[in-house]
Amino acid sequence: MPDQMRGEFQNAVGSSRRERKTLFASPWLLALQHELSSRLTSTIRIQEVGGYSFQLLSSHQSVWMVCQNPGAGQLAVRAVYCPGRDMEIRQVRERGRTIEIVASSLMGKIRVEIDFPDRERSLVHWTTRLIPTKPLIIPFWPRDIYPLDERGDPFQTGGEIFYRQWGQGSGSLLASFLQPPTGTFFYLQNLSSLNPYFAYTHSSPKDRVGGEWPEMGFALPPSEEHPLPPGEEITISDAYLHLSSAAPMDAF
Repeated sequence: MPDQMRGEFQNAVGSSRRERKTLFASPWLLALQHELSSRLTSTIRIQEVGGYSFQLLSSHQSVWMVCQNPGAGQLAVRAVYCPGRDMEIRQVRERGRTIEIVASSLMGKIRVEIDFPDRERSLVHWTTRLIPTKPLIIPFWPRDIYPLDERGDPFQTGGEIFYRQWGQGSGSLLASFLQPPTGTFFYLQNLSSLNPYFAYTHSSPKDRVGGEWPEMGFALPPSEEHPLPPGEEITISDAYLHLSSAAPMDAF
């Protein structure tokens, strides 16, 4: 490992800390709990891959992917976010192991492709693209990974973050459930795919993958002065998630 990469990895690992219980709530965490614990979501598809169940759900503002290991905790992944709460699913298409979902909202057209590369491995890859209807600024964007307990409650979970992005390093995150004891997940955001977004908004990928338990993953960098252009399709997420029932002792 090159010295610079080793230093980035050690710094990122050194920033991890153990959190045995969720002690705080943000408006987005409360909204997540409300969406997933009520009848505000509808099921799009359910995929069984590598011993895990991946349930694709839609609400008025999000497309969720709830990953579950039978008899243990769950992981909710936000693949699409529309803050106007006016999202409508327009089309769902399947091509082999890929599911394409097209949605519309006041802010624009959203297209997400969710791919399961290997039926024997608990690996999923999704790419989310946005075509704005107007010059669009992004003053805030929530993270996209939320652990849940068996009943879908994020407030009854706890875990340890072994590794998160540090500075301009790779957009990755490694974390493990402690409560309930479920296993480990590795998340990678392909930040290179988002270069057009960073260029249009004059923003940086620095420190964009991280967070604190139970709100983790990637958040688009905000931009209040440099908008995304209307009518152009722009990638806003290109992520991979791998799940494992194993619980490592440390990041190495």
